[in-house]
Parts: sequence; structure tokens; C-alpha cells
Amino acid sequence: MDQEEKRPEETEEMAPEEMGADEVATDEHEEPKGTSGWVIAGLGGLAVLLGVAIVAVLAGALSKDEPAPIEPSGGADDFIVIVQPGQGAVLPVHESISIHGQAGGLFENSLVVQALDAEGNVLAHEPTTTDASEPGGVGSWSVDLVIPAQPGTKGLIFASSTSPEDGQIIASASVEVTYGEANQAVSEIKIDQPKDGAVLDTSVPVTVAGAGRGLFDNNVVVQVLAKTGDVIVQESTTMQTEEVGGVGTWSIDIRIPEGLGMKGTIRAFSTSPQDGSVDAESTVSIQYGEETPPDTSAGIQDLLWSVSSLGGNELVPGSVITMAFTSGEVNGSAGCNNYFGGHALSGNMISFGDFGTTLKACPEPPGLMDQENQYLTELQNAEAYSIDFKGLQMFGSAPPPTLFYNSVVMGTVGFIQPAEIPSGSTLIVQLQDTSLADAPAKVLGETMITDFSVIPILFSISYDPTAIDTRFTYSISARIMDEAGDLILINTSAYSVITRGNPSVVEVIVEPV
Repeated sequence: MDQEEKRPEETEEMAPEEMGADEVATDEHEEPKGTSGWVIAGLGGLAVLLGVAIVAVLAGALSKDEPAPIEPSGGADDFIVIVQPGQGAVLPVHESISIHGQAGGLFENSLVVQALDAEGNVLAHEPTTTDASEPGGVGSWSVDLVIPAQPGTKGLIFASSTSPEDGQIIASASVEVTYGEANQAVSEIKIDQPKDGAVLDTSVPVTVAGAGRGLFDNNVVVQVLAKTGDVIVQESTTMQTEEVGGVGTWSIDIRIPEGLGMKGTIRAFSTSPQDGSVDAESTVSIQYGEETPPDTSAGIQDLLWSVSSLGGNELVPGSVITMAFTSGEVNGSAGCNNYFGGHALSGNMISFGDFGTTLKACPEPPGLMDQENQYLTELQNAEAYSIDFKGLQMFGSAPPPTLFYNSVVMGTVGFIQPAEIPSGSTLIVQLQDTSLADAPAKVLGETMITDFSVIPILFSISYDPTAIDTRFTYSISARIMDEAGDLILINTSAYSVITRGNPSVVEVIVEPV
């Protein structure tokens, strides 16, 4: 670039590195030209003065449309130049803009480009590196920024690089800009009705209303979305304003399908006439009708069942008949032999395939084999079932029920090592709801045993099947009390049962206290 001829009476100009910090941009009585006071206040005097000095040195290069590669001038080892945008440029807001320049002598060729407002607040920033062929070399750099600002906002594009030793700025450049035209239209839309979190009555049309401004042709599109984001209903309306693109309100009544019973989103938006992209939108989260709570009650396949009555008669004393459902198969004990087979469920209807059994013969107690045959026949003929607080009932082709079951937890109580159980002691086994860690366990059922002649000790606890929630946690507690009521043995491990994949048959160990 052309330089003015130096007059004889002027002293020789010092190189930038030979000048004092106070001499770089101006003398102590002269403010730097072309730089407003808010720049220095917002960014710090030192950084801005460095940037102004570098820009001044390279002003000739910047004045060209296609600047040639710039070498460090005035003996400076490091510099940054912003080529685009130019000083005083008006930049578009809310869309990507390209900022590029040149730099040299930077640590790892790295710099950070920031978009700042008049107060020095960072609106957008992006780190980048130059394309220099070697570290610290001279090269070009470029970043794309999306600057969120109100049109007409004054600001600064600031590029800087710092020292790896102390983090101080070693090179910088800046240009004053305006973010958007002051009178640039801003598109906005909001939903005033329904409110966020509202439960909508879908038996009648739902009113969706709101306000907006700067919308193309005053058009508003309203969508009813499922929680997955799928569009259930889409309708269009027009905002009421005194002029196209002005400020106004809008409203539309939408018929939403009944029975959805789920959470979703109401979305209102307007699109750009240039490319159809959304340039304004608003959403509210809502509930379509009263939500149908999920069924978390225990079903026939979730529990272990023990027959309490067969054909209206009690079981043979000492016999136990059970039924459980595992891996799509029904199985259990028929009293003597184990049985297994397929089944099908549809609502409260049930059917069983042919049963397979083990082949034991049990002459004792008397009547056990006849009872087993009767049970398997009645079960084979079952066509429907019901569950209530009393238990499970199986029906044939017509009432009354032929099989009654209790929901049970069964198992044994044993000892790690032989223990002396004083005469008159009692074993208490409980089924407890232990879902709440900070609340006492709720007892759903218990059994008391005083016969310790057979170890381990068998137990069975009946409980109300309708009290079981598949989301909750249940466990077995066992303890042995002496005749005076003092605790002598207790389980020290947790034995979870019934829900969350836990069994209904457990082996419990008690230990001395």
C-alpha cells in the first residue's frame, strides 16, 4: 500500500515491538480514530488497542476485494486480520454467516472468533485454526456463526489468540458491525390456550389460540402431535391483524380423536416464503383426555396358586396341589405327580392342552391318586377364570366354579449350622410389602409354626392376590421367638418374592441374633 512520505522534521517511526504499550495506538492525549468508546469498555483496552493497531497496519490490504496473503508487518511475529465482514457491516441475524481472515505466528495456529454485543456479552463464538502449512505460519481462517440478536443491535466481531503460557491475548482483530436492519421484521408466534400441562376434554372440539407477529400472509399452522411426535391432526388458520405481517391474534377449534388417553404436544408454527422452513413456532405439552392408568395388578400368570377346594370338597389331609405359569407353560404338583402342559389365555377365558405327568404311584395317604386324577380332569375342562380378594376360581362350561386356589408363597426355613430350638418356641414367617425404604414394611400374610421336628421347616403363606402391584417389592421375613417372646434367630439376608422376576418359592436361612 502507498505510504505518505516522511517529512524531515519527523522522527523515525518505531516498529510495533519497540513501542511502549501506551504508544501503540495513540499518544496520551489523543483517542484512537475509528473506534468507539463502548468497544474499549466492553472488551478491555489492551485487546482492542492491539486489534486496532494491526488493522491500521494492514488497512491497505483490507481495502482490496481479494486481499493477497499478508506477511507479518512492522516486525510483528503474530497477527490476526478480519477480511470479512468489513468495518460497519450489517450482518443477518438467526442465519449462518461466514467470517474469515488471515493470521500468523499463532500458537498451534489457533484463534477464537466471537460475536459480541455493545456490552461485551458473547452472542456466539467458534474456535478455528488457520490453514498455515506449519505451526506459527501465515494462513487463512474461516468460521460460520449464527448470531441470535435483535435486529439493529450494535456489536463487534472479535478474533483473538492467547498465549499458552499465561493465557494473555497475543494477537487480536475486531470490526464494528450491526446485527440486522433496525426495521427488519421478526417473526414470532405463541400459544396462549391451552396452557402447558392442560388435560384436554376430547369429547368436544378443543380451542387452540394465541398471538403472533411478522408471519408470512398471517398464516398459522396448528398440529396435534402424539408423544412420539407423529401428527394426529393438522389444521391451518389466519392471524387477525390490521396489516399483513403485523401483530395480531389467532384461534382455531380442532376435533381431536377421543380415547387417546396419552400425553402429547400442541404445536403452532409459520413458514418462510423463501424456502418453506419454519421461521416461528410455539409448543405446549398437554394430555389428551384423562390418562388411563396402566394395569399393574398381578395376573393369573404372575402368581403361584395352591388348590384350596376341589369340586366343592377339601383336599386329602396333608396333600398340596399347586399351579404356576412359566415360559408359556403351566406346571405344578397334582398331589403325587408333577404335571405340565400348554395353555391359552384371552381376557378371562382359558384353555389347557393335554397334560404330561411324572409316573409315581402314591398309595398314601388314601385317596391321593383319585384326587390327582379328578384335579387334572377338572383343570382340563376349565374354560374361564376369575380373581378376587379370596383367590382364583376356575369354571367349566357353566357355573359354579369347580376349582378354588389361594395365591401363596411357599418354601423352607433352615439354618446355616444346627441350632438348638428351645421347647415352646415359635417360627413366624411373613410376606411383607417392602417397597418403601423409609416406611415400616406392610404385612400381607403370615404363618406361625411350632413343630420343629423336621428341618428345614416347610411353610406356606396365603395372601390377597389383588393386593399385589407388579411395580412394588415384596419379601419374606422369618424369625424364631422363644416361649418368653425373646428373639433367638432371624434372617439376615433379603428374600425378594413374587414381582420383578422373583420366585414364589424360596429357601430362607435364619441365624442366631
